[in-house]
Amino acid sequence: MNSGMNATSSAGSSQRTHRSHSVSLVVPAYNDEKYLSEMLRSALAQTVPFGQITVVDDGSQHDLTRLIASDFPASPIYCIRQDNAGLGPARNTGISLSKCEYILFCDADDVLSDELLATFSETLESHPEIDLFCFSADVFSDENHPLGNTSRYHRMADMYFQTGKDALLDMLRRREFISSSCLYIMRRSVLEGRIPLRFQAMKHEDEPFTLQALLRSKGTVFTRKTLYHRRMRSGSIMTSAPDSTSVEGYFRAAQAWRATSIEFEASDSRLIRRHADSLYTRGIERAIKAGLDEPDIRSMARRFSPAYFPAMNRDLSLSRASPRLVAAFYQLTDLCRRLL
Repeated sequence: MNSGMNATSSAGSSQRTHRSHSVSLVVPAYNDEKYLSEMLRSALAQTVPFGQITVVDDGSQHDLTRLIASDFPASPIYCIRQDNAGLGPARNTGISLSKCEYILFCDADDVLSDELLATFSETLESHPEIDLFCFSADVFSDENHPLGNTSRYHRMADMYFQTGKDALLDMLRRREFISSSCLYIMRRSVLEGRIPLRFQAMKHEDEPFTLQALLRSKGTVFTRKTLYHRRMRSGSIMTSAPDSTSVEGYFRAAQAWRATSIEFEASDSRLIRRHADSLYTRGIERAIKAGLDEPDIRSMARRFSPAYFPAMNRDLSLSRASPRLVAAFYQLTDLCRRLL
């Protein structure tokens, strides 16, 4: 453990793990003291308890260990404090501390359905071999904040797939890919192996992470049940104004997806590239909205998304006229490819 990290548990000096249960909950938190207790209450309210609950305090201004000790004095919640490193590295800290067979990530301002682990346990009775359990979410706001497109968090059907790759391609065909890692309970062994899978230190870190988690997984189950509640609020990562780090994140995610496309057969590779194109397009749109200078945008594309750099001049010209033209261009290109 590095010098910038110290551990405290609201239930004692050592981390408690209920070996009879199989899911570790990882909650990264940064200045989320207003919402954290509500989230943790939803975790403790599960009819089937978590085997382990770890809060990673990512350098918050207020020490969250004191909040947890005050609000949950007799609970098994474990809190570790580290220097601020961002959402991805905070989740990675949680992964390194996880002991259970499965792992779930939850944002500190969200809320879990009290049926989540019971539903997962029932699924395991029918499919004990699964690596991934994927569920739906709804979106709420206690600030009258616009909710946006909430359908992007809904599974359209209850389905079983023999591999995560099959599940990935099905989502892409339906245009229903859900990148949020919070909507997957995953077997911890999926994240280990010869090359461990970890989150990158970037915005939109879920895009490359969830892609690789699916490709590493075998049995995968989808449920339409809404088992997670996402909070839309001002100042969160999802609602913050676009900046250069957001643009960089989209470019890096697009490059990661594009690089993966070579591992697929032609028709499936087009699905992967289509999603990569959409990420790159979002990066261009965010760059224009953020008012970034074109030399800076080109520099970021050259560095983080070289596969797309040759198209940069065309796409910047289109985006200046209308950012939506870029998305339309790629949709038309994809349609032509499928027809030919």
